[in-house]
Amino acid sequence: MPFQLRPVLKSDAEQWTKLMFDSYADDPAIKLLYPVPASPAVIEWSINRTLKAWGQNTALRLMQIVEMDTGDVVAGAEWMFLPQQEGDEWRKIPEVHFHDDYNKENWATLLKTVTEMRHDIMGSQPYVLLNTLVTHPKYRRQGAASILLEWGIQQAAAANLPTYLLASPRGQPLYLKKGFKAVRESLVYTDSSKTQILRTGVCMIFDAPDPSSPPKSPITAGKFFVEPVTQETDFLKLAEIEAAAFSENRVVNLCFPQGPSGKRDSQVLEIRGKGLFKDSQKSEPECRYAKATDTSSGEMVAWALCYFYNEPLDPSKPGSADKGEGWPPTASAALCDHFFGELDRRRKDCMGGRRHALMSVVATRPEHQRQGIGAQLLKWILDLVDEKRYDCWINASAKGLELYKRFGWVEEGFVDLDLGKWGGEEGVMDRTVCLERKARGKA
Repeated sequence: MPFQLRPVLKSDAEQWTKLMFDSYADDPAIKLLYPVPASPAVIEWSINRTLKAWGQNTALRLMQIVEMDTGDVVAGAEWMFLPQQEGDEWRKIPEVHFHDDYNKENWATLLKTVTEMRHDIMGSQPYVLLNTLVTHPKYRRQGAASILLEWGIQQAAAANLPTYLLASPRGQPLYLKKGFKAVRESLVYTDSSKTQILRTGVCMIFDAPDPSSPPKSPITAGKFFVEPVTQETDFLKLAEIEAAAFSENRVVNLCFPQGPSGKRDSQVLEIRGKGLFKDSQKSEPECRYAKATDTSSGEMVAWALCYFYNEPLDPSKPGSADKGEGWPPTASAALCDHFFGELDRRRKDCMGGRRHALMSVVATRPEHQRQGIGAQLLKWILDLVDEKRYDCWINASAKGLELYKRFGWVEEGFVDLDLGKWGGEEGVMDRTVCLERKARGKA
């Protein structure tokens, strides 16, 4: 049964909400919080609440496991990457509104007790909170929860942060197996007389890898998830992100002039999206696309494209750029032929007789730049490159040059473009640097 780890998208809200109700339906204590099974009205209210709050909590990371054969959402986790707290505001119990079918008194008691206990144990330090980890009854004991748990542990470790959770009796064996340690038992009663237990559990902690060293900021920890681009509907989004990412690139704007609104024409974006999808269907060169999704909002924010030339190129044969193929109607075809053709020729002169990879695009939405997403995409792609033990070529503007050098690329040449000759600023020469990264990794 093939499982895939994915961030939860806004379009997944209905399945996500139903998963929560289905997973808790056989919990004996849940009937003290709301009627079981949950009514259609409660489910609809919960879905609407999820949609209304979508993307507002930047500390939230929602991840899910999808069964690839059926498309079922089989497990889910809600992580919170909490920053250092200042003052006393963080100690306040957040006000939560519930549907009329809920037992509001029991909910208020539960939230107050478990939140105060967590605050008492973890204090104001930055840490990761596993708020929820559930598996649909049909898919339990098949490894889905382990995948979700290991993802969160890895993200917390990368930021040198401890992880806290309140484990149910059902979940304790898994958490102990993965390295969590019990620090306190938890008993929540429905009232002060302590005649009825509302919830039992164990407070557990997974220590930071190096408690003696300062943690990294949790703001971006686990925030972006890199995965392959598999949906045809994603390709128009790729074109839109690319247009936004390169909106201030002087050469790109001369090659593909923006419309009167200062944005790329929708027809141009559609043509580009279709072209990217068409490339994804080719076997030579083989195309590998990766996208980065914001796990707080479920929105795609960046992507990368790498071509794998599994057959050595013949430098004497023209490529697509040399022949002027695929330029949209509003493009400056002569400039595109000249500029991209020259970049192609430089690559063929250096790499043509070898199998190699071409890192063609790394694009991040402007508002998400300088958050390490480009580096995550490069690492994901370069792992594939290194598996093939290919040399890898990239053409870089000054903006990305230092990042690429940190990943092992070395300058091999450059292409200068006199902007004034092509309708741009007079007397300005724009340089694109050509770099090669030598093969490494396993054969």
